[in-house]
Amino acid sequence: MRHLPLLPLTLLLLLAAPALRAQTPVPAAPAAPAAPAAPVCPRGAADDRSILVGADVALAPSALLGGAVDSTLVRLGFAVSAEESRLGQWVTRAAHRWPAGVDTASWQGAAHPGVQVVVDVTAADSAGRAGRASGPTTTTKLQVAAGAVCRVALADSAAAEEVETALETFTAVEVANAILRALAPPKPAAAQPPH
Repeated sequence: MRHLPLLPLTLLLLLAAPALRAQTPVPAAPAAPAAPAAPVCPRGAADDRSILVGADVALAPSALLGGAVDSTLVRLGFAVSAEESRLGQWVTRAAHRWPAGVDTASWQGAAHPGVQVVVDVTAADSAGRAGRASGPTTTTKLQVAAGAVCRVALADSAAAEEVETALETFTAVEVANAILRALAPPKPAAAQPPH
């Protein structure tokens, strides 16, 4: 198995709804059960910003990356929306889970606002142009966006916005890192010292 070198992650705050476009043929995400009713947001819908984390994965075949996306989303408890997803793009249903590492004590009692994740996989040709690779593919672009669905139910609007941003940031980083770890080759077992 080839060693897949990973390039550094970048973090961007999108000021518009994520409209990530993937053009690379990747196995379609598994169909999810029938669409649930629209989320009920007592304090209204969250803003349309999301957090985007991206990585260039060197020499990763699209099929391998697609399998890593599928298994990672399932393992983390996200259900893929067949209605909203398309080839090369996975859109999850709203999940009501706090990502690992988020301290919920500061907003204990607040209802989870729900978070939706969008994962895009796009090939880049040898010149680094995204889209359908015309030449040898040298990298695959992985982009993970996470956005809150509902406003956080806290009286202090500044604190509510901080919680929303933390939820989006931690979720995007958690999903991206988990996908990259799924692609990493297994580490060789440590040599046993002679007895």
